[in-house]
Amino acid sequence: MAPVTFDATSSRDPNGMIVIYIWNFGDGSKNSTSSPVTFHEYSSPRGFNATLTVIDDNGSNSSYLALVYVLAKLAVTISYNTSQGTAPLTVSFSAAALGGQGNYTFAWTFGDGQIGLGQSPSHNYTTPGSYQVQVTAADSAGHLVFGNMVITVANGAKGTHLEFGPIPISYLLNGIGVAVLGTAILLLIYGLTLRRTGRRQQSPGSGVDDPYSSKRQSFAPRLICHGYDLNKMQNTEFGLVR
Repeated sequence: MAPVTFDATSSRDPNGMIVIYIWNFGDGSKNSTSSPVTFHEYSSPRGFNATLTVIDDNGSNSSYLALVYVLAKLAVTISYNTSQGTAPLTVSFSAAALGGQGNYTFAWTFGDGQIGLGQSPSHNYTTPGSYQVQVTAADSAGHLVFGNMVITVANGAKGTHLEFGPIPISYLLNGIGVAVLGTAILLLIYGLTLRRTGRRQQSPGSGVDDPYSSKRQSFAPRLICHGYDLNKMQNTEFGLVR
């Protein structure tokens, strides 16, 4: 609590002079001085009955009662929807004052050269940077108090989303060339495979026996069914067939 100033310089004694000022501050504290001005600090906000008693050089006295109302210390707090983000960034502020003598007013500086009035303003930040925001709260008795905070605005042009531009023609041609080359290799392998398969089907020992082929030089004896009458014994070059 701030000290309260008590001033009794307006007191007069028409028949002499005041020599003692006795102060009763109403909170259990007292003070006796020869000066008409004194100070006292109250520890709690409420009303107090302060009494001044003056005594002149003749021993006469006079008293005066004054009501001293001690206000709570004025304070202000700031609330907001966000304190950081990417540009453009709109911030909603709100201020709340306590103490003092009611009927508060609020003035704002947003740190970018702009100002505002009112308890709950909004402000749009369009440029990246760090901004010192201050609110000044005033009560009806003219007391002032200040609140501060920092808003941080980042560059929103990069890192927020991916952008795809046109594919360079060189990349496109390279891709087509790789595809054509791959297709040609596959066709070459396929052709070689068919050629090898044909040769195997035509070559001796491939698993296909033709006993009537003119290229066959010798035959091993074996039993062959060749449309003869199976009830008679027939002589053949290759053996007996029933």
